[in-house]
Amino acid sequence: MEEERLDEKILSFKEYEAAKIISTLVGSKKEILNVGSFWGRDYFYLKKKGKNVTNIDIVDNGLPCTIIADITDENFSLKKKFDVVLIAEVLEHLFKDFKALQNAREVLREDDYLIITVSFFNDFADYHVRVYTPKTIKRLLESEGFKIEKIIYRGNLISFSKIINAISKFIGLFSYKLRIKFLDLLVDLDIFLGRSELPARFSRFFGAYIMAKKHNKKTSKK
Repeated sequence: MEEERLDEKILSFKEYEAAKIISTLVGSKKEILNVGSFWGRDYFYLKKKGKNVTNIDIVDNGLPCTIIADITDENFSLKKKFDVVLIAEVLEHLFKDFKALQNAREVLREDDYLIITVSFFNDFADYHVRVYTPKTIKRLLESEGFKIEKIIYRGNLISFSKIINAISKFIGLFSYKLRIKFLDLLVDLDIFLGRSELPARFSRFFGAYIMAKKHNKKTSKK
């Protein structure tokens, strides 16, 4: 029996890479809170990997398991605790990014993880209200009680997404499985390249996938 196929939107290289790297960082964790689920890329991919995913968003996007809520709300609370809180491509859209991290910390179990993706030096879009750098995102996370455990810099091969997508679709005409293997190979290469900040810095897609552990809040020295 042929493997269930992913939605074509997820098979776009930029989206596929994000979904796979996030899934890799999630690892064996099961209970995931997906903040700002949008059209459902991470929800569908993580569900396919056997994860229990709860979405929260400020609007009803039609996805299952969705709570309508604002993670920057002063009164935000959930009864359930999670192994991972995922905030992908969301923080740069929030005026109260610090509050989102505070609330994420509250719904995480002890010693569990926040996973975020952010763009760096990026104010191209009108709806980006925060512009981060590798240093400022580290400071923000530490100030709100997170310690970065792993960072993968983004922007290398996804700069060539149009070419990769064309090749990927051509391969898919003959074999879906071979198409997935081709994409997986490129993602693995991008993870390797993403260990260093320098190459990715020259891409307009420069940013990072960050896994941060719940930790004591950083306090200023007197």
